[in-house]
Amino acid sequence: MSLKVLDKLAADGEEITVPSVARAAGVHRSLIHRHDDLILDLCAELAERDEDLAAARAANRELMAQLNR
Repeated sequence: MSLKVLDKLAADGEEITVPSVARAAGVHRSLIHRHDDLILDLCAELAERDEDLAAARAANRELMAQLNR
């Protein structure tokens, strides 16, 4: 699966779901559902993005705490 599709959806503020990824990639969502590797790739990428977001939020909280001291 192309990460460009996920990057574009994220940049556009779109929800990342199987239907939205399929639509953005120009394929039917059944194609993604038929290939376990695509679902696993999508889940892994979303988990990584969630971890990155959580780390950024934690860093932001730390900076705000330091500024408020």
